[in-house]
Amino acid sequence: MIHNDRLAVDAGVLEAGAVGIPVENWERSRTTHPRVVAYPTRVEDIVQILTRPDCYPSPVRAIGSTHSTTGCGVADGGTLVDMTGMCRIIGIGNDTVTAEAGALYIDVADALRRRNLQFFVNVEIGNLTLAAPPAAARRKHRSGASSGRSAPTSWPSSS
Repeated sequence: MIHNDRLAVDAGVLEAGAVGIPVENWERSRTTHPRVVAYPTRVEDIVQILTRPDCYPSPVRAIGSTHSTTGCGVADGGTLVDMTGMCRIIGIGNDTVTAEAGALYIDVADALRRRNLQFFVNVEIGNLTLAAPPAAARRKHRSGASSGRSAPTSWPSSS
């Protein structure tokens, strides 16, 4: 991991020249070539990434466990923001979970189980990050029109 000397942030950053850094999804069906891959660990790091286009060129795309088979993680010539360093479970209510985007589904499921709760749907991909399902939920149809579904800010749980 290379630290970006141009910014006073704790996030790690990999930088490449015009060719880009090859990043594949988990099944190797998609490859993107961002110029920068950032590894934030704090909200302040994300603010820096989004407000410094001189260091973090667009497009800027967030990734987690790279399970998406869609183009939502493609950032050719731009910036990929690897959210796996932001994995805290912030709160669990009676019917919601609030967590950072890099939290693993299996870790949140375990935290819910300790409270006698569970997700409405439990998937068997434990290393899926919470950000992955909402990112994949908003997709385009072949016609180019959006499906209209948007990502929730908190995940529902059931007792």
